[in-house]
Amino acid sequence: MKKIKLTKLTLPNDEIIKLDKKEKKRYIMFTCMVRDLNLLQKCLAFISNEKPTNDPYISANTTISFFFLKTLISKIHEMWFFMNNNKIWDDYSNFSSGLKNIGNEVKKFFSDKKVEDIFSFIRNKFGFHYEYWDDVDKLIDDASKSFPQFEMYLSSENSANEIFSSSNAVILKVIFLKMQELGFEGEDKDLMDILFNLALQGARLFQEFSVFYLSEAFSIKWEQQEEIEVEAPLVSEVRLPLIVAR
Repeated sequence: MKKIKLTKLTLPNDEIIKLDKKEKKRYIMFTCMVRDLNLLQKCLAFISNEKPTNDPYISANTTISFFFLKTLISKIHEMWFFMNNNKIWDDYSNFSSGLKNIGNEVKKFFSDKKVEDIFSFIRNKFGFHYEYWDDVDKLIDDASKSFPQFEMYLSSENSANEIFSSSNAVILKVIFLKMQELGFEGEDKDLMDILFNLALQGARLFQEFSVFYLSEAFSIKWEQQEEIEVEAPLVSEVRLPLIVAR
């Protein structure tokens, strides 16, 4: 366990009413997205602490890791989409140098077309939607040919332990083939490492941007109430269960 400090801030009503409807929406949605980035990063780190050596635990680990990874990538792309749609960059001239610098890093990250395209592909095909357009049919069919058989584990109890190993494998293969088509290089393991690192890099950039943005973009004053010290486990100590009983 390690001690960490949290600072409690409050925003009184006379400051809240200074925000118009669009600003309130922008503030609430922006902080919700930062919340999601933080939670998904933790979950990715926690599940990576598990090192199973046999099935079905290996398959369960892959299932959970892939879920958090594709959801984090989808949230990052959604945040980029939100910022562009809500014209956050329009007030760029009023940003401080620190906010401009990290904002430029965010824009540079997405200026790599293959990064933006693979994030968009994952978000639109497998992140927030269950694919219902026909354009992915051939991709799934091609990826399926890499596997001699399909596998899954079904639970005989109502314990939500069903593991669809081949579904994960096929969708990951589709993503890897798309990455190669876009110009990423390497074997499947290399591509997974690239995807993992891009997700963490994108999340880090948005977190840094958020710290500056939330303190500068709204003409309101938060009141510092107290500083709280709490005990927290190290990231490396926390593990998510792979298979559970009821």
